[in-house]
Amino acid sequence: MKIIAINGSPRKDGNSAKLLQNWVEGFRYLHPEAEMEWLDLYSFYTKREQMLADIILGLINKWVKA
Repeated sequence: MKIIAINGSPRKDGNSAKLLQNWVEGFRYLHPEAEMEWLDLYSFYTKREQMLADIILGLINKWVKA
């Protein structure tokens, strides 16, 4: 199983990141065999790369609603 944890907050160490980190730790406890990747969209927050982050979040929202 492969999991991507995406922190979409503009604050790399904010509350959203802490909540996501707790979720990741719990998931790893329950599924130690899973491959986990962490993605901070904060690193994409330059003017040009912000558009890429918006596209990624839009695709994720469509995927979640499907």
